Amino acid sequence: MEASVWRDGAVHDIKITTQAPLYIAPRHDGWDCNPSYFICGGLVFVPLTAPWAKAKKLGSLLDRYRGMIKTDGQQVVMLSKILAHDANFGYHHIGSHVLQSFNGTKPDNLAHLAKLVQHVSNFTGSVSFSKAHSPARARAHT
Repeated sequence: MEASVWRDGAVHDIKITTQAPLYIAPRHDGWDCNPSYFICGGLVFVPLTAPWAKAKKLGSLLDRYRGMIKTDGQQVVMLSKILAHDANFGYHHIGSHVLQSFNGTKPDNLAHLAKLVQHVSNFTGSVSFSKAHSPARARAHT
């Protein structure tokens, strides 16, 4: 964008580069976020976005994760739900948890989680979550 400014008694033409703010929890589908997901073993992971949190009635989660991203590509990875299947019997009611770590590593974003999963053979580690509506932590071992 070009603008004219008055500086030191003279008019100067300057160029201004603008950029949409990059929030930790993007706010508007189609503007600063688009629906995306990663499914592994029936666990459905999504990045935290305001539209997702509002649909899940987790507005308080947005208070905890407000502000701008600190590193390029930063996302809060959420366990949205666990799909019902014989392999997940008894766990399909679980969802809306913040992913804290996968096999001891905190994922930077959804793509990083996919890479972490892709490079694991014979998983014997842990997946750590915290509930979206409380600071309590839960550990799931597989």
